[in-house]
Amino acid sequence: MAGTELGSAEPPVEMAVPTESRLAQQHAAPSSAPAPYSAAELQTRLERRLHAALRGHFAYPALAKKRGWEGLVKVGVRVLADGQLHDVHVLASSGHRVLDRAALRSVLAIQRLDQQGDPWPPTRHFDIVLPIKYHLVDG
Repeated sequence: MAGTELGSAEPPVEMAVPTESRLAQQHAAPSSAPAPYSAAELQTRLERRLHAALRGHFAYPALAKKRGWEGLVKVGVRVLADGQLHDVHVLASSGHRVLDRAALRSVLAIQRLDQQGDPWPPTRHFDIVLPIKYHLVDG
């Protein structure tokens, strides 16, 4: 059975579903309208939403399963103020192009996060790193 796990600040735990991600560097343009949450809180909430959305789009490539390929892909993504995902790219390769491409396809399939009560200033965007671990488990 194939699974994935998203990295966290703690040592990785073997799982078949995504977990919390590491915080990425934040960027903001000045704004006069205060956000209801701090920048760090908004970033954390967006990361959780990205992980939840990724679950619905994750696929372990058949070729990688067949050949027993595993690895960690770090995907960078910018979440624009309107929730659109932009500048999705591989920050660190797994060492297997098929896994890297699958990770990109999974993130690109999300396209947009709705604000779900978490509005942020219209000039704000967040740069997030999604570590996606491809790991084969027995069973």
